[in-house]
Amino acid sequence: MTKKIAIAGLGTVGSHVLNMLQHMQHDNIEIVAISARTKNKDRLCDISNMAFYDNPLRMLQEKKPDILVELIGGSDGIVEDIWHHALDNNINIITANKAILAEKGKSLIKKARDNHVMIAYEAAVAGAIPIIKILREALSGTYVNGISGILNGTCNYILSQMRLYKQDFVTALKQAQNAGYAESDPTFDIDGIDAAHKLLLLTAITFGEFLTIDDIECDGIRHIDLVDIIVAENLGYRIKLIGSAQRSHHGIKLRISPYLVPKDHALYHIENAINAVVIDGKESGPISITGYGAGGSETASSVIADIVNIALGNTHIDILGSRLQPKIDQKNLPDFNNLSYEYYIRVTCYDKIGVMAQLAQIFQQHHISIKSMTQYGDEKDKPVDLEFITHELDHNNDLKQAIDVMNNCDIVLKPVILLPIL
Repeated sequence: MTKKIAIAGLGTVGSHVLNMLQHMQHDNIEIVAISARTKNKDRLCDISNMAFYDNPLRMLQEKKPDILVELIGGSDGIVEDIWHHALDNNINIITANKAILAEKGKSLIKKARDNHVMIAYEAAVAGAIPIIKILREALSGTYVNGISGILNGTCNYILSQMRLYKQDFVTALKQAQNAGYAESDPTFDIDGIDAAHKLLLLTAITFGEFLTIDDIECDGIRHIDLVDIIVAENLGYRIKLIGSAQRSHHGIKLRISPYLVPKDHALYHIENAINAVVIDGKESGPISITGYGAGGSETASSVIADIVNIALGNTHIDILGSRLQPKIDQKNLPDFNNLSYEYYIRVTCYDKIGVMAQLAQIFQQHHISIKSMTQYGDEKDKPVDLEFITHELDHNNDLKQAIDVMNNCDIVLKPVILLPIL
């Protein structure tokens, strides 16, 4: 039976999806309409003979498709309207929109269940990596202790550019924008919000719990300087923005943060716009999956996979019901209140007599043991960067208070940088 498809959103991903569908030979798929804000715009695909709407809600009302491919993005306004209209009228939804699922997914999934329709979202997490399918099917009965990875290709591209070409953050960001990886307003990417939305979806499907952005300890990369990249590399590390979700005695612990990653870690060699996900399965052991996480054709490939699956009549199970959830053995779960890391601390100050003594006193007062120290810059009476590697510490009040004291100290010229080391 032929499935009628309507596509809302013809930006980078939407244009690639339409172009790929136009070059596919599939008897079960018919594109009945498309929608975008502007018709007369250069695109990869020819839309001259297609039913075009500048209002996606009217498109759904008039064309009554079987599947809505929503590639507009966002979670409010017309996007929310077409989601509710589709679900209320038994229209399946395929999307790359992680924001609406992360923020409003619980209620939307309930509505989809009530109306016996499907929400397919492979493209919403990690671009071309079929991570949802792997978790939902290949690892459906596996007890997963935790899941982590590089979930934002834009940030990984920026950090790679900084390391490979010794670019400062602003230059690397502009390069990412020129390459089409970063938006003109890159806030969602560089502040970790995009990665947080993806982590929420991974958490829902992996652990069966739909948490919110407020449950995530979230830190982005806009404060990372070239000096951090250089010092980390000299010490044998690379800086990566990593999202992690781990079981613990206190529920699921979620964190987005730049980490110093050692050479023997699976994420150390992941460069440019590549994403990677590491699944820590009790029965399977660690499983690593890599692939492009940013780019129009890469994300479109996951959208196409969902379209073909629905067209072939394959059953999709929604996010919260998509995996068996083995019984949790509370005795064997870690207590993340006691989890410890070594930390990288960068302090920018003037190279003057007494500075080291003052910093040493702060470390001593807050029970912070220093493993090593380096200095970047050596001009007398000019700002220099002091980089400290600590011994293992809990992320506790002593550490936070020490950073606060340093940030309010006259000798410190910039906010102190604190990064955990994997």
